[in-house]
Amino acid sequence: TKCKPNEIRDFHYKLGGHDWKGVIYTKRNSLMGSVFSLFDNKPFVIRGYPKIRYASDSKVLDKEVSVQMKYDGTNIGLFLLPNGEIMGKTRLMPRWDVQSLQAMKRQVSHWKELFMKIDDGYLLKQVKYLAEDDYMIFGELYGYLNPGEFIKYSIPIAFKAFDIVDTRTLKFLSSKDMEDLCYELD
Repeated sequence: TKCKPNEIRDFHYKLGGHDWKGVIYTKRNSLMGSVFSLFDNKPFVIRGYPKIRYASDSKVLDKEVSVQMKYDGTNIGLFLLPNGEIMGKTRLMPRWDVQSLQAMKRQVSHWKELFMKIDDGYLLKQVKYLAEDDYMIFGELYGYLNPGEFIKYSIPIAFKAFDIVDTRTLKFLSSKDMEDLCYELD
């Protein structure tokens, strides 16, 4: 499909000795937050996560449906860069370790800083283990340190995975496979 210039945002980063440049797709559809890039001049694509439609707007007749509890916070996708570094992204930022307008509003320097406060970094180690097996983890970063739009949480910060993508195929795992992986890795 074609996209308009106002639906993409360019980026270019130097990460150690590596060059990462490309675009992040910002249109609110099923590709929102997808990254199309070159990492050291090799193609590198990161699947975005669609904005979820409200149940009342969905057509589910004669379809299998999986319903999860809704957490209100920041949608984060966690993946492995080609150099082996764990990285996260939001729908509008290709990386989570740089300042963003949304992070500034929450008075943190970046989303990774918040994520590292969960279990003193234990969760990040588990996520990296899963990412090294060619998976990308999507979830919600929530808690009173990252206030949601409507909910006032009593916990400082937490993360709930809600989908996992096989990075070899860019397809979402089944609900059962995702739950099994999450359970296995605590």
